[in-house]
Formats: sequence, structure tokens, C-alpha cells
Amino acid sequence: MKCCARIACRRSIGRWAMQGVLGAGLLTLVALLGCTSLQTRLQSDDDTERYAIETLRDKVTVGNAMPIPVGGIGLVVGLEGTGGDCPPDSWREILENELRKEGVQDIRKVMTSPDHAMVYVSGVIPPGASKGDPIDLEVLLPRNSRATSLRGGYLHKCYLFNYDFAERLAPSTDPNGPRGLLRGHPLVVAEGMLLVGMGNHDEEETASLKRGRIWGGGRC
Repeated sequence: MKCCARIACRRSIGRWAMQGVLGAGLLTLVALLGCTSLQTRLQSDDDTERYAIETLRDKVTVGNAMPIPVGGIGLVVGLEGTGGDCPPDSWREILENELRKEGVQDIRKVMTSPDHAMVYVSGVIPPGASKGDPIDLEVLLPRNSRATSLRGGYLHKCYLFNYDFAERLAPSTDPNGPRGLLRGHPLVVAEGMLLVGMGNHDEEETASLKRGRIWGGGRC
């Protein structure tokens, strides 16, 4: 009888010990989980600074998302005696070189003809433009041009380039003065009939005859 009591007592003590171990293990697990979640919630800003978080913006570069100004030099033909020559300068030299590439023989005759005029041509390529898309052009006589009107003129085929100011890129290496332009790549082919003369008064009319537009005259 005493033997049975001792066995029962030992079993009770064993169950209590096992329950104690399990209880202690459960409390330890709860404590660990609590500490883990607490550390996650209280993550400091120092961790973010130490381990930089990269976003999609850091990895992706969006192209063709800004308008691109383009410009060039061209020749307007078909003027009825209102054209004229321009004094020699870097722009005229560029135009003469382009005419040589096209096989023009008597460049001086072309440049001094009263039916021709050297002009500045400019435009803007809109964001998202694709190859072959049209753009509007503005055509302007140089200040020192002897031409008096572009009315009735046709812009001979020329190319427009993207550009930047040498002063902004590298002031110490500007070859053409502080406001010199650096020409980039040919992006637009320009050609077409000019729309000229939109002024309402005499002075405005005279000024407007020296500039014109070609709607959709440029092709990317």
C-alpha cells in the first residue's frame, strides 16, 4: 500500500514538473514573440538611413518626356525681288557648307539673289513625339539681312538640330563668345511654304513680313 502511494506521489510530482517546464517554455515563447514585434514597431530612423531604401523611381529613367527646342539655318526661295544677301558670319558659313554638300555650284549667286534669303528656322519637338510626326516651324530673317519680305517664299529643305548654350555647359571652353550655341544632332527635316504678314498696323506689318510660319513644316 505504501509502495502504491509512493508511485502515485512520484507521478504527481512528475506531472507538476512537466507542467512547470511547459509553462516556462510557453512564457519564454510569448516573451520572445513580444520582443520581436516590439522591435519591429520601434525601428529607428537610423536603420533606414543605414540601409537605403530604393524605389522604382531610383531604378527607372523616363525618356522623351520633355519638349526639345530645335533650330537651324535655311534658305527661302521664290521671293519676287524682296530677298537679299546677308553679311558674312558663322551662320552664313554654315548655310554655304550645306549648299556645297547638295552640289550647288555658284553659291555666291544663290546667296546674293534678290529672290533668295537666308533665314533662321526654329521649332519645338513635343514630348512623346515619334519619327515622322509633324511640328510647326517659325522662320525669321537675320537682323542684318538685306531682304525686306518673306511673303510668297518657300523654305528649301534644311535640317534642325538640338542645341545648348556653351556658357551653361562649359564657360571656359566657349569658342563663340559667352552666348555661343553648341549644335547637337539633326532631329527635324524642315521644308514648306511660308505664311507671312499677320500685322494690323504699318509698323507691325513691316516687321511681320520678315518672319513667317510653316504649319507642320517639320518632320521628326
